[in-house]
Parts: sequence; structure tokens; C-alpha cells
Amino acid sequence: MRNRSSSLATQPLWSRWVQTARPFPLRRAGAFACATALCVLAPACGSSTRSSTRPSHTRVDPSRPANAERILTFSDAESPEQIANRLTADTLRGVTGLDLHGRGWDARLGEVLGKSSALAKLTSLDVSDNMLGPEGLRALLESEYLGEIRRLDLSGNDIEDDGAEALANSTRWVRLEVLELGSNGITATGLARLTRSPIVANVTSLDLTMNPIGPAGARLLADSAELSHLQKLFLLGCGICAQGASALGQSRHLSALRTLGLAGNAIGDDGVVALAGSTSLRRLRTLDLSANRIGSVGAQALARPGRLAALQSLEMFGNPLDAKAQAALGRRFGSRVKF
Repeated sequence: MRNRSSSLATQPLWSRWVQTARPFPLRRAGAFACATALCVLAPACGSSTRSSTRPSHTRVDPSRPANAERILTFSDAESPEQIANRLTADTLRGVTGLDLHGRGWDARLGEVLGKSSALAKLTSLDVSDNMLGPEGLRALLESEYLGEIRRLDLSGNDIEDDGAEALANSTRWVRLEVLELGSNGITATGLARLTRSPIVANVTSLDLTMNPIGPAGARLLADSAELSHLQKLFLLGCGICAQGASALGQSRHLSALRTLGLAGNAIGDDGVVALAGSTSLRRLRTLDLSANRIGSVGAQALARPGRLAALQSLEMFGNPLDAKAQAALGRRFGSRVKF
């Protein structure tokens, strides 16, 4: 995975996403502008229409050591074929990660990587923002050499539901711990198979941001016994609405969650009330509810003593909160809440 500057790691969840979005010149934009962009990008409640805007998907986990991995980029290569002959045991000695994000390469990238025996010890693979499609993903999944991958970033590759099903059917990639699938056109149909697959059984961080999974997709996640180890879940702009938020809050399988990103989902007050009253999310430490059309009713539900007691960071950017609602949240959370 990509290692961005340490300054980015200190910013809120929505900001780390929006600042990497190529179609929007928001690097110096204010909080409201960034949160509003997420809200605009999000599918409407119940909509299966895919967003035509595909942001780049880079987050920084500040808990990871800066030099935990030796990552190879082949930054001078202009095509998959140019890296094919350079994937040798000597070149990759000591390398644990391969970062090929944002090259715009098609299915040939999957074919080249899948055929390389030198990648047998690779544990981290970032091929985000390319054009693998289902065909390129299958080439990766069929490789007999890539079974040690723990961290996989496939964001922005148009794998769609066919790719999600291919991933679910894989028998080799069962060691995955971090799986990033943002902006891939995955709907609840593709997610249904994935949430029942052993491939996600060891996943502790799952990113489905900007996929139109809707409320049905949120229910699938909530009902998945395979996701019982999940600690981080990112669903920014997925159109899950109040029904989806309620399903997540009632899930008996997501009790290990520490981080939940729900910005830009139009969950409204009803969705927040359901989350605030959850007994399943008692371990939640970070919650992003930015750009969700939350008003005073939702704010008051969050502000009640004893609700989400472990919460250390609450992001509420871009919600129409009046002074009274902000004051109530401020009294409950102090500096832990951000508007």
C-alpha cells in the first residue's frame, strides 16, 4: 500500500479520501466543501446507479511503522510488459510490497503479475486505479505464486460484480487481512457472494467506498459471520441510507469494529439514532458520519450519556447541525467531535 506523508495521517477520514480525488481540486478546500463533495458523489438511497466519478483511494494508517515494508514501484515502467522481465528473484530480494497504483494499465497487468514466480513471498500488492477489470483480476487470482498476500488494494479497477464473485471463489487468497475494493461498481449482488466467502474470514480492514451496495449491501455485511474479525469498515458514499445504518448497528457479527466510515450515505437522523443505540458497536472508537443530513434529533441521540461509550473520534463535517446540537455533542465528546 502507498505510504503518504505523515501530515495526511492526522486528518479526518473524509479528508484523506477527498484530497486524493482526481476530479476535484479540493486539496485546499474547507471542511464543508469536502464533505459536500462526498455527499454529491454518494448514490441516492436505494439507487443502483454507479457514480461516474472514480476517486483515488489512499489512506494512511498512522499505527503502521514508517518502514514496515520494503515496497517496489517500477516508477519508470510504461507498460506491464516492461516490468515482466524485471520481476526476478534478485530484483525482489527482501521486497514485501509492490505498488503499481495509478498506471492505467489493463488486464495485461494481472497476467504479468500472475505469471511471476518471483512474487511468491509478496505480502502487499497495490494495483489501485488501473483498468484490470474482471479479466485482469482473474489472472491474479489464478496465480499459483501470490498466495501470501495479506494486503490487497484493488480500488478503482472496474472489477464490478463479476470480479467480486471471482474474488469470492478464490481458494488461494485466504490470508488477506486488508482488502480495499473502493470504486469498482460492486453492487449488493456481487457483495452477496463475497460476504459468504472464506476469503474474508481473516480480513480486519475492508474498504467498499463508492460502490453502490445500498441498504441491501449493508445488511449483507451485517449478517456475515465471515466478518467477525473485522475491525475497520469503510463505506463512504455507498448509499446505505438509514436502513443500512440500522442493520450495521444491530449486527451481532460486527462487534469487533473499531473504525466505521459512513460519510456521504444519507443516513439521516433515523440512521444515527439506530447507531447510537447499538449495543453491538460498543468497541467502536472512530466514527465518521460526515455529510449525512444529520440534524438535531440525531445529534441528541449521540449526545446521550452511555451511547457508544468507547468512541474517541466522531466526525460530523457537512451536517446541518444548529448551535444547540453542536453544543450538546461538544458537552458529551469535547475535542473528540469535529464539525
